[in-house]
Amino acid sequence: MNLVLIFALGIIALSPIFLMDVYGFTHNRSHPSLIEVSLQIQVRDSEGRLVAYFEPNLMYILNLAKLHERLDAIENKEKILINGVEHELIKLHQIGYHTEKHRDQVSAFLLYYQGESVLLYNHDGYLIEPGDNWITDWKIIRTIS
Repeated sequence: MNLVLIFALGIIALSPIFLMDVYGFTHNRSHPSLIEVSLQIQVRDSEGRLVAYFEPNLMYILNLAKLHERLDAIENKEKILINGVEHELIKLHQIGYHTEKHRDQVSAFLLYYQGESVLLYNHDGYLIEPGDNWITDWKIIRTIS
């Protein structure tokens, strides 16, 4: 009986840890200034064949102020109207290469600004082989202040 009580108290004490996000603290998953944020990922092998394609939906805003600084620094933004309100449509196209000599698992994609992670997409993950590359296409619609 005492063992069960100790176990139950241990679970209750540790439960906040299990309720936290990937970094151990809660981060915003949305913000009114960001109308839409989406990410498309293609993984291709060293011969250019499509290995995986996915659109993760678990997003964390790690630093909103720096994210907006990053978006401000992008030159080719398109102005669009949504319900009569002007917004910016921002598209980023990035290519990454797996240069390691071993297989690895990738389960997150980050957007950086000045060496700091500002936006994170987390997903179930996939195995990437030596020579593989990934193509990320970010689409962000934000309000114009």
